[in-house]
Amino acid sequence: MSAPRFRSSRPYSSTPEEEIRRAKAAVGPFNWRAATLFVLTGAGLYWYFESEKAKVQERRRE
Repeated sequence: MSAPRFRSSRPYSSTPEEEIRRAKAAVGPFNWRAATLFVLTGAGLYWYFESEKAKVQERRRE
């Protein structure tokens, strides 16, 4: 009988790539692109409703 061979790494341990992926997943879906999209959407909605509000006020003045 020979002695069992040991590997340098554990078979069930995570690889560095998996750890990086898990760290990114812990942040969630919120990243710089999502933040930019959120801000631009908010600004667009604000502009749209302000312009519609001005149109309604002009109609009421007539």
